[in-house]
Amino acid sequence: MFKADGICYRIIGQYPDWQVVEVGRNITNINRFTVVQENNDVFFLDRHFGIHSIGSVAEYGDVKVSKFGKQINLKLANELGDGARLWSIPSRAELWIKPNDGFKWIYVMNIITGAWTVFSFPLEPVSALSIGNLTYISLKGEPDLNPNGFVYVMDRGAKDDFETHPIHAELQLRPLIGSGKTLVKRGGFDLDGDGDTLILANGHTVAAKVLSGKERLRTRQILFEDELDFRVVSQGGRIRIRKISVDIVHL
Repeated sequence: MFKADGICYRIIGQYPDWQVVEVGRNITNINRFTVVQENNDVFFLDRHFGIHSIGSVAEYGDVKVSKFGKQINLKLANELGDGARLWSIPSRAELWIKPNDGFKWIYVMNIITGAWTVFSFPLEPVSALSIGNLTYISLKGEPDLNPNGFVYVMDRGAKDDFETHPIHAELQLRPLIGSGKTLVKRGGFDLDGDGDTLILANGHTVAAKVLSGKERLRTRQILFEDELDFRVVSQGGRIRIRKISVDIVHL
């Protein structure tokens, strides 16, 4: 139970013998649409700190607030507003975050791997839920694009976004920073999918292929400046990154 004064309580026991236990202070859940339960954990959006979780810390059921979401909270906290929404999507094992009204993209966390990404939509999402293995998302209409809005069923096998454009996915790896020039001796990208895939290094294409199942893309030797930035780009299909290995030398 989140109170307006910033105190979070836990209610245990059975009615009428309830017990109220304080969990923490200075906890400001934004609204009733920004808290969800997933398995034994409760996730919520804190107005000042981003996404947090409340989980068990002992076998006897003690709970505490953990600083969850360190990968995105620095950016997310500056975007949160009164129109924020948090959705649990069990059919995809994901949490979805819309920071505020007007946003046409959402932060997505895979509960199994803990990895974060971003989904973008042609219209603003206003609600989402899953029934069985299907995921439904409601999109807000605009005067020149379906003004009445509609409910969309997400298709895991889709290759086109909104029936017009090939689905575009991009993963930027953490930059490798040296003190001089950087020589890429070899690189191996183990991928699985069926999309048109590019490997970019500092914006230059170093490998490209239309995938057909599990394949390895290899890079050639190439010299870069002190900072090396790899990106994997896929369009018009599905992709899964299995392993990435890069052998470099700082000169």
